[in-house]
Amino acid sequence: MYKVEEEKFTFTLPRVTRKRVEEIAQIEVLNDRLRHWTGILLVSSGLGMAAGLCGLAMSMLSLLGFVPRDGGVSILAAIFLVCAFPLLWLAAHCLDKTDKIENEIRHEFCMRYGLEDADR
Repeated sequence: MYKVEEEKFTFTLPRVTRKRVEEIAQIEVLNDRLRHWTGILLVSSGLGMAAGLCGLAMSMLSLLGFVPRDGGVSILAAIFLVCAFPLLWLAAHCLDKTDKIENEIRHEFCMRYGLEDADR
């Protein structure tokens, strides 16, 4: 530790070591991965819900007779409904990944400060 003394204040700066830099880098990598998967989660779940709702709305319009059943709206509704399922599957996968990364971040924090990690 380095001590710095000025007129009225005395404070101590932590010594920067290679191990400390590697610990910080590991946490930054985990945070970057968490941001990456969270972004994909938001986009895929938003698009999946929008595609599903548009497909359902178009199907209802076709079913109630507001648009012709043999037209392109029915085909487009089916395409939207088919596209919604893989997007929602991707959202579920991203949710699993973010949960795993959050557990890794908590484990790193507990190891750094000597705490018990009950979930491991």
